[in-house]
Amino acid sequence: MDLYPSVEEKAANLLYFVVKNHSFSDGNKRIATYLFVWFMEKNDILYRSDRTKRLADNALVALTLMIAESKSDEKEMMVKVMVNLVWIKLFKYSKIAQDFGILAKTNLNTLCRIRYKFACNC
Repeated sequence: MDLYPSVEEKAANLLYFVVKNHSFSDGNKRIATYLFVWFMEKNDILYRSDRTKRLADNALVALTLMIAESKSDEKEMMVKVMVNLVWIKLFKYSKIAQDFGILAKTNLNTLCRIRYKFACNC
């Protein structure tokens, strides 16, 4: 039995732990982002069926920065946000996208609103 049952959870936790654990003397966010994208590619979840990325580059940058700035007690929420965003088939047609007005791209302000919604369970 795996600690993280889905590939998406594994990818999200990989990103989280490399960013937060400061495994390297420099470049932890860059290395974490590279490993996240590499892991998703190797597990065939980086692209949708139409060969567009599941997660836009700017969204990944914003998520990585949000993880870096998060508190350690927010880990489960950060992973949940990552898993939910990776699973979104098309940003503009998803429930989260409709709730927060995400079109094809995401910015840090939008992700902070998502983070707030998960935190307050509203």
